[in-house]
Amino acid sequence: MKTTEEGYLEKTPLSSWTLDGFCDWCASDDRFASEKKKMLDYIKRSLVNVTKSGLIPVEMRQRATELLDQLKKWKTSRTKAGFFTQLENKRKLSLIEGEKAVELAEIERMKVTQLRTHVHKAVNIHQNIAEDFEETSKKQVASKRKDVEGSNEHVPVKKNKIEDISRTATSAAAEAYYVQKHEIFKRPHADVNTDKDTDKLSLQSGSQNGKRNIDNLDKDELRDEEADKAKLLSNSSDADSDDNSSVSEKENDDEDETEDTDGDVEEHDLPGASVDDDGLSRAVVDAIKKARHHSSGKTSPMYYGVLDLRPRSLTDYTDIRAADLLPKDHLPSVRSRLEVAKSSLFDPAESVCKLLEAMQKLPAKSLVEICERMRVDGATGLLRRLVEVISVASVHRSDTLSELLKEESSKGSGSTDNVPGIDAATAVGDLKSVDPEDKEIQWVFHAIDETSSLSILSTSIRVIRSGFLETNITERDIDMNLLKQFFDSLWDVTHLHYGEGESRASRNRRASIKSGGNVGDRFDWLISCYSTFPDDVRGIEFGVVENSGPNQVDGMEKVRADIVKVIKTARDQLLEIIRKVRIMYGADHLPQDIEHGIKALFIVALHVVGLNVRAYVVYWLGGNVFAVAELGSARLPHSLESIHNALKFCRLVLRMIISRSIRLVDILFTEIKLSPAGSPPRFDQWQVPDMQTSVKQCKLKLSK
Repeated sequence: MKTTEEGYLEKTPLSSWTLDGFCDWCASDDRFASEKKKMLDYIKRSLVNVTKSGLIPVEMRQRATELLDQLKKWKTSRTKAGFFTQLENKRKLSLIEGEKAVELAEIERMKVTQLRTHVHKAVNIHQNIAEDFEETSKKQVASKRKDVEGSNEHVPVKKNKIEDISRTATSAAAEAYYVQKHEIFKRPHADVNTDKDTDKLSLQSGSQNGKRNIDNLDKDELRDEEADKAKLLSNSSDADSDDNSSVSEKENDDEDETEDTDGDVEEHDLPGASVDDDGLSRAVVDAIKKARHHSSGKTSPMYYGVLDLRPRSLTDYTDIRAADLLPKDHLPSVRSRLEVAKSSLFDPAESVCKLLEAMQKLPAKSLVEICERMRVDGATGLLRRLVEVISVASVHRSDTLSELLKEESSKGSGSTDNVPGIDAATAVGDLKSVDPEDKEIQWVFHAIDETSSLSILSTSIRVIRSGFLETNITERDIDMNLLKQFFDSLWDVTHLHYGEGESRASRNRRASIKSGGNVGDRFDWLISCYSTFPDDVRGIEFGVVENSGPNQVDGMEKVRADIVKVIKTARDQLLEIIRKVRIMYGADHLPQDIEHGIKALFIVALHVVGLNVRAYVVYWLGGNVFAVAELGSARLPHSLESIHNALKFCRLVLRMIISRSIRLVDILFTEIKLSPAGSPPRFDQWQVPDMQTSVKQCKLKLSK
């Protein structure tokens, strides 16, 4: 019921004034409490006050007079008593409807509870069936081994020959499992309770089918390569069952979240790999499994099949690194792609490097004064000013640590004849060779100008003269006022999508493992290229940027969650490229040169924490295993003294390897149209069990 100080005549437009409406409004007001006399007196008094007031327009007074006449006729009619009877009936009806709504809600709650109980029982039944299959399979293997040993009692056979029979049987089971699993993916998922249970059942069923063919094997034709392959698969299958069951128990503890199998895209390595490759793949898979059993495993990318090659930080609370779990002799192999990413192959143009080195050695004040003239002098004028400044002996930069130590060792006999650390003649020659019409040269000046205007807390700079960084800045402030001008250089080769954009790669990966109800992760920036794969959406994604916020520091829960999300989505973006390549090729297994091209791809992932920006690269090792490593880091400038940080960030952005990855994908799409059919895939390399990641229930509701 409502209680209001304004009356019906004040709240209702003149054209809507009616006696019935006035009565209904009074009946819903608590002041009258269904008292007939009070209600009628209030209506009459309100209308009389309107007719007698000289300040009210004539139209309103005329309408009030008409309503007074209707009120008098209504009082003398027989419908007055009927109105109050109907009013009481309406109140009773509303109470009944309210009680009915409560009952319906309770019935709905009971239905949901019953459904949950039914699903839980069904899952338990599937788990019991899977365990029975596993136990039966082990008994069959033991029985077959005894039969083989008995049949060879009087024949001198090598000891490992019997083991080869069992291993090759498991290899046959792997082939049956591969076919059956792909058939499962083609069927609709509506009849499957959980992806994990389906995978278990298909694995055990395939294993039985393969082991029934033991008697048909020709022991004399067994090959060592097949035996090793079967042994690795057999070991990994047992470990996979344990991993999946343990994850299920942990994930089901969270009642507020539903589960989404993460990374179900199955990849296979090339055939004919060397023994060293087999050993490396086994070591990587074992390291990932160890990380999953770690107490803080879910806070590491290794939980999701991404080998973590990042350096350990003093403020990093993640205890899991590949360097701790992988044998030392295998680290150089998995880090080889990182060395390529950090090599001079991806350095900016030589002229840009010369410009950045010269500007890095200037004092901050001189650097800001030069860049402020960008709009007036242009790139040509700024280069000329740089030459003049470096040639003047009165300009000095602050001493570096090495210079201070050198001065101390020489008992304070440091020289100040010229700018410390600058060979004036060499620097002037380098700057004169720089082309001011180069777009990257112009962008460097533009970025420094824009950044310095946000970095200097004085009255001489456009934006931050008011003390912008002293205010309570937000993630969007950092994105638009600090990051944007650095990312502008990428527009020549990519598209930049800003503002909580949904990653289609993340969405497609989730959609491929469950029917509907899935959405992709959202990020502050998404980097894509439409021309490479025009799909009427955004093309192919080549990078992702996430800002955790200006008030966050390393080790906070949000920071740890964001970095895992960033790396997982970069992995999904690379998986999406692999999926498109395989679709265009028409087969899951790719030729060797195409696979090497995919392994040369890098997906860039940037994570901003406070004012620190870290750039990571994600690349493919094989199968469904990836690796992540740090490409570099920089701190955004926040004051006059820190303006040189902008130069470091310029170099970091310019050396990002997005443009090369785009060219590689273009070449891959061209090559696969000309490549011959591939050979059969390997089942034993670079395969880890797919784990599950939680998705908030609200996301599922929004997507429906």
